[in-house]
Amino acid sequence: MIFEMPILRSSGNADALNLLGLLHSQTGHLKAALRHFAEAVRQAPRQAGFVNNLGNVYKGLGRLGKAIESYRWAVALDADLDPEASTRRAYRRGFQGVGQAPPGQAKLASRLSVAP
Repeated sequence: MIFEMPILRSSGNADALNLLGLLHSQTGHLKAALRHFAEAVRQAPRQAGFVNNLGNVYKGLGRLGKAIESYRWAVALDADLDPEASTRRAYRRGFQGVGQAPPGQAKLASRLSVAP
């Protein structure tokens, strides 16, 4: 996408990379979003929001193990994040009108639980 060029030429711009990841994920380009979120997290590994966004893309790609790993990492960085609630909302949106339960929803929800 044309808006990427100036951002990709500059290094060390994790915020911009995160925004590019959001744009790609919202337009269904999950592999491109994954590249941008992964680089944003590489540049700013303590940004819980970036790590959570990475988890959302992994979930969208069906890579649930990586999604759970990212969500747990994000929660470890910021205890106020609630990836389980985010996952439930995303699942409801994703399967709305399909007439079936999301595959592995109960298993995913139980694996997302973070011990106190």
